[in-house]
Amino acid sequence: MSDSKPAIIAIGIVVAIIYLAWFHDWGLNNTSVVAYHKTKSVLANASDDFQKSFSEFKAIKANWDYSSAYKEYDRKEGWTALMENISSQFEEVEGNFNTKIEDTYKHNSNKHNSFMIKNTTKLRKIIASLGRKHKRVLERIKKIQNVEKKSANFLATGELNADKIENFSRGVLSKLQRYTTEYPHQKKELIDMAIPFQTAIDISLALSRELDYNAKDYLLILDNTTRLASDLSDVIEKGKGVDVLLEELNQNIMVRLIRKNHRNLVKIFRESWDSDEDGGTKEHTYKWKKSSDSCYAYYKGRVGTKLGNGRIGYWSSFSTANQACWDSLGINLDENRGYGHDRGDFFVEDVAQRFFMTTETVTTMKSGKSETTRSTQEEIDGKLYHSLGDFTSKIIEHKPRGQFKRETKFFYPR
Repeated sequence: MSDSKPAIIAIGIVVAIIYLAWFHDWGLNNTSVVAYHKTKSVLANASDDFQKSFSEFKAIKANWDYSSAYKEYDRKEGWTALMENISSQFEEVEGNFNTKIEDTYKHNSNKHNSFMIKNTTKLRKIIASLGRKHKRVLERIKKIQNVEKKSANFLATGELNADKIENFSRGVLSKLQRYTTEYPHQKKELIDMAIPFQTAIDISLALSRELDYNAKDYLLILDNTTRLASDLSDVIEKGKGVDVLLEELNQNIMVRLIRKNHRNLVKIFRESWDSDEDGGTKEHTYKWKKSSDSCYAYYKGRVGTKLGNGRIGYWSSFSTANQACWDSLGINLDENRGYGHDRGDFFVEDVAQRFFMTTETVTTMKSGKSETTRSTQEEIDGKLYHSLGDFTSKIIEHKPRGQFKRETKFFYPR
């Protein structure tokens, strides 16, 4: 009887552990607890920030007299309505936090981990969105106030940018007209390229006229000068793109295939064990090994199959049906073997091919000057590699002068 007492006690302990593991509620996990505290802190800080912004907005608004232009700006942009709406949304978020998140935290049940993570994440996204909105309102007002203080500078810069847009765009249009004369077969393409620049001129003139007639409309000045600065950057970038395309028209480009080659790869997998111990197995995948065409074909037909069993460690050896192909891979039988492991099964895990080509490009300019460049070995896909067939040392691409690169002629199947 005395011998059975410890066994009974041990069984009781095990039963107790199983009971606790299955039936005891351990409470919210650490991730949920962190999410709760993080959301509580984020909400408190964001609410304080908004109250400061709202107070600042109210103070600014209190200084608007009956005839203030800002009253019209407020009506037009809806600042007051937006700030009041944000205030209501903050109250709603705080209510949700107190009734859902706070109560869930106090209840402290592991059944609510998913609820806690999902809802705290959702609330933080809403809080972040509200923060961005109220900050934009104040930033917008302060920008307008800055324009009011420096309206002369803004107007001058706006007019200057409008002139730059017009002058730059007219220069591009003039260039396109010359190319239309030189390459009449590309007239439609060149006219399409001109449209954005004519549009930019029209818009800049319209914005500039509005500035001339509304020198005291600070909201309009802010928006128009901002748009003109953005449009100037835009037309300059578009102009660079036009120059690239026009340069293509002046070039005659021929591409010759210098060489093409491919690389065959085989990946071997090994499962090893200790034949004298029941200590389990260890898996090891070797790095890709280069292979000849014939050996690649051999292994391609054996992906996923076992090549054989070999001895590893002391007196390591391995023989297989195609020993020549195996030896060519240079497999180290002992690589990363488990402690005491002396046997291993070897499998073909995968095979792959990589394809490459080297080309020579001759570019002849309108002036007759030529430039020859040779590419470094470039990796290509198998479809292109096989399409190139026996084109080595032959012209594979040609773009005549007067055509764009997208009109390049290819002399191999595509």
